[in-house]
Amino acid sequence: RELVSAGRLVEPLPNRYAASGVMDGVRDSCRAILEDYHRKNPLHAGMKAAELRQKLFKSMEQAAADALLRELCAEGRIRRAGERYALAEFSVRFTKKQSAIRDRLLESYRKAGIEPPATEEMMAQFPPNEAADAKQVLDSVLTGGELVMLAPQICYHKDAWLRARGAVREHFASHETITLAELRDALGTSRKYALAILEYLDRFHVTKKEGDLRRLADRGFLADDIT
Repeated sequence: RELVSAGRLVEPLPNRYAASGVMDGVRDSCRAILEDYHRKNPLHAGMKAAELRQKLFKSMEQAAADALLRELCAEGRIRRAGERYALAEFSVRFTKKQSAIRDRLLESYRKAGIEPPATEEMMAQFPPNEAADAKQVLDSVLTGGELVMLAPQICYHKDAWLRARGAVREHFASHETITLAELRDALGTSRKYALAILEYLDRFHVTKKEGDLRRLADRGFLADDIT
């Protein structure tokens, strides 16, 4: 405890400590990794948490790696955005042209609600001379959480995703299982979109498929945010 108070040790997990010199190395390595990522991906909100853990900590257990990253967040050196990490001072900067594309893309998805056209159809609204920028902007708003990709050709505006997620939460608040038909009816949508929502939740281990049913696998979903 004296060493912790003196700043010579940190305690990222109960009764598990790291020397200040070790943390200095973690800080320097993390900064170098994220600086390189931001340089190569200037429109991404940050590096995926799993990728950063692998590059920074190699084979370290996830709980310990996440605890060390939380230490860096608490120090104000990095910040977490959904399932991504970025340097605290980093921000996405669009050109004027890219900003216009972003606004148009997000508005198109917002108006489409829970039944958006296929991704390739959405992207087809941009002329050939804007196609490359539009692809970069799409990647950016996906990494930033403004759009959520349920499947390769199905993206939701964050407002539509909140509506869909809310319907699933409301159902599980009073039921042990959910079927595709129940979600379809709750949202007033087609089987295609209800299935995409449930398969997305399956991938994040929020739900578990059992025959024609899904059972809630993560009770925290009823209270916590998911991106």
